Amino acid sequence: MQWAETPCTVEHIPRVSVRALNLLEAVRFTNKPIQLYNVGSDECFGNTSGIPADEETPFRPRSPHAIAKSVAFWESSNYREAYDIFTCSGILFNHGSPLRPERFVTKKIISAASRIAARENE
Repeated sequence: MQWAETPCTVEHIPRVSVRALNLLEAVRFTNKPIQLYNVGSDECFGNTSGIPADEETPFRPRSPHAIAKSVAFWESSNYREAYDIFTCSGILFNHGSPLRPERFVTKKIISAASRIAARENE
């Protein structure tokens, strides 16, 4: 997804990253054995030119959403190391869902195929 195509704006960056930071701070100040899972995104990797991404692939975010998720990933990593907090990040890859809006590629393909099939049945 290119920057111009993304539904997010630059306001998305502090909204996601500050929420993650607030959660990390809350865990730190409670002094309780809380385990925090940060939901990451494959968009953090950016364009990998078709090469599968793994734990060693550098982040090259290309959208406000990807930048925000990258910031939250590194916040989580830094808090784990600096404050010995149990926190981890899982990088989730896009998946199809009926709840996805039209702008997602799988929805675009399904919508186009449905329109073509409907014309053929007329």
